[in-house]
Amino acid sequence: SQESTVRITRADDRLEIDDGPRPPVPRRFFSRWNIEVDNIVTPSSLLPSNTRLFTEFSVKDYDDATSISNLKERCLALSQLTSSENHDIGTAIRNGEITLRNTLCVADYAKMELDELRARIEKDAEQIASYSAENKRLKRELMSLRERLSRYEVQDEEIITAEENLRRSVKEERSRARKQDQKLKVIQDICEAPSPSFAQLRSRFAMESDAPYSAITPQKRTVTTTTSNQIASSSRQARPQQHEPRTPTSGPGFFNPKYHRRSKSAPRVLDHQPTNRVPTGGILRVKMPNNAKHVTKPEAHQLQKSSDYILTHQEVDREGNISTSVVKSNLRIHVETVKSPESPPADNTNSETFTSIDSEVIYEL
Repeated sequence: SQESTVRITRADDRLEIDDGPRPPVPRRFFSRWNIEVDNIVTPSSLLPSNTRLFTEFSVKDYDDATSISNLKERCLALSQLTSSENHDIGTAIRNGEITLRNTLCVADYAKMELDELRARIEKDAEQIASYSAENKRLKRELMSLRERLSRYEVQDEEIITAEENLRRSVKEERSRARKQDQKLKVIQDICEAPSPSFAQLRSRFAMESDAPYSAITPQKRTVTTTTSNQIASSSRQARPQQHEPRTPTSGPGFFNPKYHRRSKSAPRVLDHQPTNRVPTGGILRVKMPNNAKHVTKPEAHQLQKSSDYILTHQEVDREGNISTSVVKSNLRIHVETVKSPESPPADNTNSETFTSIDSEVIYEL
């Protein structure tokens, strides 16, 4: 019966606590905390002081006068307590318990918040450390990227400079090749130009013979073909007088075998070509007469029977560049027979043959 009375009293106190002022904590935490405290606190600690008078009473036997006297004293003390005093004591106990509960609840909630803040601080510190490590790593990557960018900029500048030099060299090579093409075109035009007619040559020589030597302007040297008879006749002529106009020293006059009489004494050209000639196309192509003889290894009797000699020479350097030269020579062959008195009777004549060559480089590439 006493335990049921105590439980009812605790329930009434619990209702009053719930209805009273709540501390500044969340309602869920406050309810959970009160349940935990009610499970921890024993019922004997909540009993009033007047109810404890009966808990310590014990009688050993019927002759125990001391225990009986103590019981009498306690009964007298209980009788002196009035109902108003009991009510005041219970109210004070309940108010003190409410205040104590609120204070302890606020302290526990503050401790819980402090633990949460400490855990959050530790978590933030770990996150800050990870962020610092990531920041250092990103700084190192940034420095490496800057170094790589500077290196790439230097390489780009070198490439741009090399491209500019290459474009400049290509431009110079193109201008040089254009000039070379112009020169080759001039040479091709000279090679392919038609020979002047006999009447034009005749009138030109007549005009040059009438004009003084100082007034004659030098002309471009062209490909000429001269017979051995003309060379011999010119060598046998007497030296002109001072009052006679001199012929120009540029060489013999023009000769076109097209308008010359076909005879055995006509000039014969010996064309000396290399064994393995590299074709040059229309460049360095000499116009040959129909009776020209083409050989790769001329002999003595061929030179004696020829009046003109044309040599085509090609050389290849170490880099593979081909150099072609065309040389024209006028052969003057003289045969003299002289009697030698000191020779033996079996051989009463001594023949001596010599050849003099006046060579002239026509084309060279």
